[in-house]
Amino acid sequence: MRKIIVAVTGTPGTGKSTFARELAEKVKASAVIEINDVVKRRRLYSRTDRFGSRIVNIKRLDAAMVEEIGKVDKGVVVVVGHLVPELHMHPNMIIVLGPAWLSYQNG
Repeated sequence: MRKIIVAVTGTPGTGKSTFARELAEKVKASAVIEINDVVKRRRLYSRTDRFGSRIVNIKRLDAAMVEEIGKVDKGVVVVVGHLVPELHMHPNMIIVLGPAWLSYQNG
């Protein structure tokens, strides 16, 4: 099955996950993959910095995302995370969220 990959990215805290969940609710046969969940579950980081941020191994994450997307049995895969621009997954569409999305959400 050929999948449509929609990537959702933007600066941290802009509502990427919320947007992705809402999008997936509206699109039939879709699934959401959170990059941060993949990094955490597969321990694709070498260490955490003094702020608690994970230092991610991008090459390993790239390979892991190919596998994760391959496991999905839905026609549309929504990939979420601020690391989207670092990956080579060639999405069909990229949605970039910023502060304007937060303003819209909060009325």
